[in-house]
Amino acid sequence: MPTTLTPTIALAHERLAPRVTALLKQVERSATRHPEHPVPAATRDMARNLFAEGRKILGREAGRLARGATGDLSGLALALGQLQAGLMAFEAEHSSFSFELRSVAWDVPGPKLVVSRLKPHGLVKGFPPVNPKKTADHENIRAKLARRIDQIANERYLEGYRDAQAGKPPHKPFFNYE
Repeated sequence: MPTTLTPTIALAHERLAPRVTALLKQVERSATRHPEHPVPAATRDMARNLFAEGRKILGREAGRLARGATGDLSGLALALGQLQAGLMAFEAEHSSFSFELRSVAWDVPGPKLVVSRLKPHGLVKGFPPVNPKKTADHENIRAKLARRIDQIANERYLEGYRDAQAGKPPHKPFFNYE
């Protein structure tokens, strides 16, 4: 594994990880139905390219995984899963949470790069992550809802009490617990 993370390696990882995930899904679907079928030529070529790109990031580990990908679909699915796990471990080792960016960022020298796969949507730099007005509105709605539920329960209780005084039979329960 490379000892220092550069922006080039981080961006290569950003491009490679979704492609590995997509191919892995496709191969897993086929391998579930036909695990011992040979790998189609187009899939094999795509997998070789992904393993070659993975070698730039993970080093020899990706090369060993490529040799382990045998000619059948189940072997390729296993190797791609291991490549994906290696990429996730690489990401976990070389990234951390950035309070400035309010997201996970690569630990590269110079300006921080956000890990795009983990970037939260809707947050803009310079704005607080939680809008206090929305939180207050949320609490206000919860209080109104709780009051309304209590009001309905009290109305049903009083209605049942009046019916009992008048000698009417009880109503069916609001919820059927059977």
